[in-house]
Amino acid sequence: MIRVRLSGKDEEKVLSGAVQLAEHLKHTFKWDQIDILGPAPAPVLRVKGYYRYQVMLKGNCRKVRSKIDSCLAVYRKSNSVIINVEVDPFGF
Repeated sequence: MIRVRLSGKDEEKVLSGAVQLAEHLKHTFKWDQIDILGPAPAPVLRVKGYYRYQVMLKGNCRKVRSKIDSCLAVYRKSNSVIINVEVDPFGF
């Protein structure tokens, strides 16, 4: 399982980025055994002025790691949204 957390000061940009990322991942992994869950607000939506949303990837992600990296590279170019990736997250 992989958690991709997006955060930023502008909630609209963060949510929009999370929706776009989730759709891109769903399209990319349509034929793989990976389930894309979300986007959903993080358990604590706002921390120190930053809004947080997350997308979960469930399945055997090790086989498709290069595809995941290439998808995330497109969205990491945005300066207003921070992307954090956690493999096998302890808490949701």
